[in-house]
Amino acid sequence: MSRVPQIWVVDDDPELRQLLQEYLEREMFVVRNVANLVPPFDPNSEHASVAAALEFAVQVLQVKRVIVLGHNGCGGIRGLMDGSAPYGSSLAKWLDIAQTAKEAAFTSFRKNPQRDAYELCEQMAILVSLSNLQSYPWLSEKVADGAVQIDGWYFDMRSGSLSGYDSDRGEFVSLVPPLACAVRPEELV
Repeated sequence: MSRVPQIWVVDDDPELRQLLQEYLEREMFVVRNVANLVPPFDPNSEHASVAAALEFAVQVLQVKRVIVLGHNGCGGIRGLMDGSAPYGSSLAKWLDIAQTAKEAAFTSFRKNPQRDAYELCEQMAILVSLSNLQSYPWLSEKVADGAVQIDGWYFDMRSGSLSGYDSDRGEFVSLVPPLACAVRPEELV
């Protein structure tokens, strides 16, 4: 079996999927789900697809890096923020994983209303997933030993910028700056 160097937990957004598809097929083991969420470790869960995928990738394929990739305009996070998932539905239960992200986003937004509350929640949900990854005993052990690296990335599809969470600074920092437009908008007319 070939070794896959990375596992990514990404939102199942069609635009994001198309953008990454060619690279994904060759270089990564990918777990796609609504709002790129990782549930906390639960040894009693009978249907733990994300946990099973993580365990397979890290324990069997021996991936060395786990990346949680969120993006702007995430429909799952919008559903969480707006409360549009039907009460008691599977979707509502899934999005509840990020309830603390929603609360933190609203708290942060009240302090700094210049920020976009949805973007704040998208980024905070990445942090929730990073924290939940650490709740898997076999994974946190590998992280502590330096055998596996965990990263949280945020992709802005409007600008093409990619940010990564810097735990030392407590914020997302630029990994790839916004793309410069080769053609000015007025030249397109």
